[in-house]
Amino acid sequence: MNLAEHYYKKKGWEVKNVARLGAEHIGYDLLLERGSERRKVEVKGCTTLYGIPDPYHTEFDDSLRLVADELFVAYFLPEGQRKLAIIPREKIPAKYVLPRHGYRISGKFKNAKEMDEFVEEID
Repeated sequence: MNLAEHYYKKKGWEVKNVARLGAEHIGYDLLLERGSERRKVEVKGCTTLYGIPDPYHTEFDDSLRLVADELFVAYFLPEGQRKLAIIPREKIPAKYVLPRHGYRISGKFKNAKEMDEFVEEID
């Protein structure tokens, strides 16, 4: 997220991180403003070049179209190499967006009180 914020600020954008602000900003992480221009950006990070981590169901609409105006993928590669890809919404064909519904275990379960009985030392 920091890499994306820095990148856009260098390009002259005012950057607001809205990733945790809730309902009004569902489907994207950054809100960019520059003059009268506004842009919504979804940010992903990956350790494999050309990889794109699976998006959440909130990041695409019913037409399999990215909610954000663009997808920013930061690549953190071996030996400290960093690259990025900025993919405009209209360049992601719906035929390549595969709907998938999954489950997530709540953070309310992932803590010492709930999990200590399952954690063990490895020799």
